[in-house]
Amino acid sequence: GQERTDFLLSRSAVPGTRYEYDIEMACNAMFGAGKDGMINAPDPNRSFSLSQCELAVFDSECAALVHDIAILVDMATHLDDVWPRSYQALYTANDIINMCRVGDSASYRRCHEV
Repeated sequence: GQERTDFLLSRSAVPGTRYEYDIEMACNAMFGAGKDGMINAPDPNRSFSLSQCELAVFDSECAALVHDIAILVDMATHLDDVWPRSYQALYTANDIINMCRVGDSASYRRCHEV
């Protein structure tokens, strides 16, 4: 389902006060933003419209864990079956997945210890 999570932007916000935040966005067409072709410099007169926006908070521990699991899965997939490392990688990835609790950063740290 569509789970909503809250993220505190400021501990010192005062009710009724207006705050301004900068949002960075990147815009490209299907084949880039180059003028008259994808390998040309961007067209400075081209504009884009933002029709939908989703904000996200980057969790570096979670991202590192996803990267580690991807490497382990690649090792299990691409190493020859005669090498014990492929099985070790598969079992390690499985252990990490079983230990991980989505949204619990303490579990991400425990997973990294595996």
